[in-house]
Amino acid sequence: MRLALAHPPTLPAPGEVFDLGPLTLDAGQAAAVDCEDIQVLAFPFGLPDKYIDGFLVVQVSRPVSVQAVYTAAPLLKESCCKSWPGPVASIDVERIDAVPATAGSTQKPDLLPDSPTLETDPLGAPGTGFCTQMPSDGSPPDAVALIINQGAVEAAASVARFDFGVFGQSQTPVPALGPGEKHEVGSDIPRDCFGSGRSGTCPFDVIADAGLTIDETLETNNIRRGHCLRSTSGEQQ
Repeated sequence: MRLALAHPPTLPAPGEVFDLGPLTLDAGQAAAVDCEDIQVLAFPFGLPDKYIDGFLVVQVSRPVSVQAVYTAAPLLKESCCKSWPGPVASIDVERIDAVPATAGSTQKPDLLPDSPTLETDPLGAPGTGFCTQMPSDGSPPDAVALIINQGAVEAAASVARFDFGVFGQSQTPVPALGPGEKHEVGSDIPRDCFGSGRSGTCPFDVIADAGLTIDETLETNNIRRGHCLRSTSGEQQ
């Protein structure tokens, strides 16, 4: 599943695409995805704006039944200046038909970066998200990521990149990956990226197929933003 945002941005421009992970259903099973689920999966530290607008994209390998449930509730005014949502006043259920593949289309690989572990609060805590555990000598953690092929066919060997902005870049090879396969890549983090104090957060981008050598199903999910926190236990830089 993916979330393709239309807002933000506020201007007419493509929004960011978030990979929400795979969902496996056996025959006769059902699953629901609502607004709260999307916020937890895509925005664990809060929405990027007061509201979001976009599409939940579901790609399946076998036929499934997808239904959208729309609800609406009136605002109940309790005083001159405050309103609260009332009980559900309307509901609509619509079946979502699958979009068939176009004639002559071929299946492709689809590479994307992901974090080996869940991100936590504080953002970039060592041992979570895209960060390794803090070494015992107090030096900063390293950056680590998974390159995943969620496409239907094998992805040829490629290159992944860690981009630390003005503090530099590093590249690492990724072997050929079959459908569903993943490969772990890592990089040292430039010390200057954490700042000059004992603690600081280094933001960076993890880029799959950095050389743009692979023709993929989706080219807009190749970049993920990561953060790593240098603990206050580190040495003064």
